[in-house]
Amino acid sequence: MIKLLWVVAFVHAQSGPTTGRIKEETIFTNEVECSAFGEAMKGRVADYARGAAGLQWKNFVAVLYKCEPNGDPA
Repeated sequence: MIKLLWVVAFVHAQSGPTTGRIKEETIFTNEVECSAFGEAMKGRVADYARGAAGLQWKNFVAVLYKCEPNGDPA
């Protein structure tokens, strides 16, 4: 099983440069499926981050994701 990790980065007028993680609970059966979902959802995640941070539509939000095995490495 594969999990997806979201990371967003933006500049806020009051707090300056900010990065954060957004929780994703969807578990994927393989990395191809995970990557396809990540690419398709990048725009929506950017919109979510803008809303959560109180940013305007014109503010750029960088969205990165990583697909990795689910669970604790041991």
